[in-house]
Amino acid sequence: MSPSMLAIVLSSLVFVVLVSAAPTSLTLKRAFPNHGMNLSQLRAMDMKRHGRILQASVVNFPVYGTADPIAAGLYYTSVHLGSPPREFHVTIDTGSDMSWVNCVSCNGCPQTSNLRIKLNYFDPESSSTSSVIPCSHHKCAICSTNNHCSFKVQYEDGGETSGYIISDLMHVADISEGLVAPNSSVPLVFGCSNMRTGRLTSYESALDGIFGFGKDDTSLISQLYSQGKAPRVFSHCLKGDTSGGGILVIGEVVEPNMSYTPLIPKHVLSIFDIFPPISLNFANHASMVLRSQDYLIHSPTFYGGLWCLGFHKTQDITILGDIILKDKIIVYDLASQQIGWTNYNCSLPVNVSAPSSGKGRNEKGGASLCDRPEKLTMVILAFITHMILILI
Repeated sequence: MSPSMLAIVLSSLVFVVLVSAAPTSLTLKRAFPNHGMNLSQLRAMDMKRHGRILQASVVNFPVYGTADPIAAGLYYTSVHLGSPPREFHVTIDTGSDMSWVNCVSCNGCPQTSNLRIKLNYFDPESSSTSSVIPCSHHKCAICSTNNHCSFKVQYEDGGETSGYIISDLMHVADISEGLVAPNSSVPLVFGCSNMRTGRLTSYESALDGIFGFGKDDTSLISQLYSQGKAPRVFSHCLKGDTSGGGILVIGEVVEPNMSYTPLIPKHVLSIFDIFPPISLNFANHASMVLRSQDYLIHSPTFYGGLWCLGFHKTQDITILGDIILKDKIIVYDLASQQIGWTNYNCSLPVNVSAPSSGKGRNEKGGASLCDRPEKLTMVILAFITHMILILI
């Protein structure tokens, strides 16, 4: 017998010996010994284990809607509230903190929506886990006559809603990075809206409510964080194509090319802090730098008080009016066919170049407009006629 054949025979004999010596059964041991615990104790231990998994998980919300103003013009998500759970479509609002949905007997709530979704109304009486927050709650700011903690929210677009505050379960539909059951739920304090006014009464882009993702304690993200259910960070990615949708997760999306800027506390911000200076660039490298207060116009009667951009673009030219030209000296040099400007406190007198004859010049080589009322009138008339420029 050749050496190679002998090696094959010996290997086969070793395999037969190992197989014949193997046990005919396997012993299974519990990874989590119950030590004689009953079913209720096992369930409690399982819920505690699920809570630890949920704490390290990333909560994923569905995203609907598109940027197309004809199809939707906004993005929104859906949440499941109450017991048994009911689905509600809500706006994703990163600029507010209060979360609320329509409730039964709502005054001003739209009945239909052009988004082709069925509008629902939350009924606290039909939910076995619902409870009304009383006025005695330590965070209650507004109290109604029936001892219910109330809320009222006004939005920048003129919409307003009010109602009372309740607590119920929010059912998390999808959690990744953990083996949590799809029906996991967390307690949530939110508003039960029974009044809508302004733009919130329109059927256009109407939804069941608004969920606030702001920084205050009442926001959705802050409530989940305070319970140890999710991190205090969320991310979204909204699809810009016609299909719409996107991603909304409570967790930080890790990408190498992220750019960050600090969040400034809103109590130190004014409208003029938010908008940056704008530079209007002309020929000969001349620039007119406009502060935000130079081009923002406050309209207190339009949509509850909006700030508008003070620019008027026509087909061929751009008109710069009095609002933009304030707090500047504007020189219209028709003889040299040029125009000049500089920032100036217009409550102070100015020096004006005198005619070649030298009449009217003061000791410093200029004539004060305070001494020459006819010149002042001429400049004011020129200022009121507006300044029409072709931007280059």
